[in-house]
Amino acid sequence: MDRYANERTATMPHRNGTQVRVVLRNPHFWINQKYITYTLSAADHMWTLADRYYRNSFDWWVIADMNPHIVCPDDLNYGLTALIPVG
Repeated sequence: MDRYANERTATMPHRNGTQVRVVLRNPHFWINQKYITYTLSAADHMWTLADRYYRNSFDWWVIADMNPHIVCPDDLNYGLTALIPVG
């Protein structure tokens, strides 16, 4: 299954006040995926979470795809809840 099927884009506000263009990810890609809920801290980044859970920081996109509500994967908001695919 293509995780970027029908690649749609949108412009969304970044917290620094600029507009960023993002690829809209397909949430149905993860329909039967098991996950844990994780509350982000100020020190978290997608690549550090991927390294912690998958032992490979390059797998950050797995977490990003599971969380389409996160606009910019390298600029996470403290206290936001993220879903981490497991298993």
